[in-house]
Amino acid sequence: MSDKKLLAKAVLFSSVCGILILVILMCLLAAVMMSAGVISADILDYCAVGMVGVAALMSGIISSRITGSAGLAVGSLTGFFIFLVITSIALIFNGEPITILTLLKLISSVLGGCIGGIIGVNKKEKIKIK
Repeated sequence: MSDKKLLAKAVLFSSVCGILILVILMCLLAAVMMSAGVISADILDYCAVGMVGVAALMSGIISSRITGSAGLAVGSLTGFFIFLVITSIALIFNGEPITILTLLKLISSVLGGCIGGIIGVNKKEKIKIK
């Protein structure tokens, strides 16, 4: 398989996995909110930024294990793609304005993807997708 096709498959597959991880984390946060009661909106904003970073970290690990090389580039590309999907959905459906939190989500997702890419490349075995 050519490198470009493998890169595209790795980024798309791991981005879908990362978004699913993000949905699961958001559901867990909702359960915590229901049991804890009132939580400040500022805290929720920063929790969302952290969850985006964790999801990008996990998807960076997945994408770099699929490609087997260039973990920093593949992970950052995956994190940026996740950021684009999340921001596009927020802009289309919620009309959410672009704020400093959007910049924090960008930094969190790209940095998380980079770190995940580095971690994933250093693993021994490679994941194969047909």
